[in-house]
This record gives sequence, C-alpha cells and structure tokens, in this order.
Amino acid sequence: MKTDNFLDFFKKKKEIFIYGFSEEETWDLYYYAAKWAYPRLKQFAKRNDGGPSNLTSYIWKRILNEMLFGLEYVLDKDEMEHEEKLKIEKRGMRGLAFISKYYFDLWY
Repeated sequence: MKTDNFLDFFKKKKEIFIYGFSEEETWDLYYYAAKWAYPRLKQFAKRNDGGPSNLTSYIWKRILNEMLFGLEYVLDKDEMEHEEKLKIEKRGMRGLAFISKYYFDLWY
C-alpha cells in the first residue's frame, strides 16, 4: 500500500514537470477550473471599481457576486444534500452563465 502512494507521488510530480499539472486535474476539470478561478475572481471583485459601460457599478458588483456564487456552487455541490442542491442550483447556474456572458469584461 505504501509503495502505491510512493509511486503515485512521483507519477504526479512527473506529470507536473511535463504538463505543468497533474493529469488528475483533468478528471473533474470544471472543479479545478473553478478552484483556480474563485480566489482570483474574488480579488478582482474587491479591487474592481468599473465594469461594462452599459452597467452601473452597483449592477456590476451584483453580477460579480453572482459569478462568485456560481463558482462556490461548483466547488461545494458534491458536499450538499440533494434538497439543498436543488434549492440553489438555479442561482449557481445563473452565476456561471454570467461568467460566460461577461467573460471578456473581467479586466481592469
């Protein structure tokens, strides 16, 4: 058993060296993408005082918060009870749709 863990450790290190990431991260790519994006989007939302020219600052902040909620949904959905997941799924999916819609507006 310890040998498997030892070999897995070096296999992952080799993959990181070759590809820049472990192939394990491609199994649930949506999760790893959300895990990478969440803290960056959170910092972006804190620092950003502008937004698309057709939106007020207030509306843009609300949209950014919905985007964050969508990423939180992705990161936490596997841990939720079925009923809880159903309650917030629509909002989570709306946040992800906002990411798609405003993707090219995520800059300073």
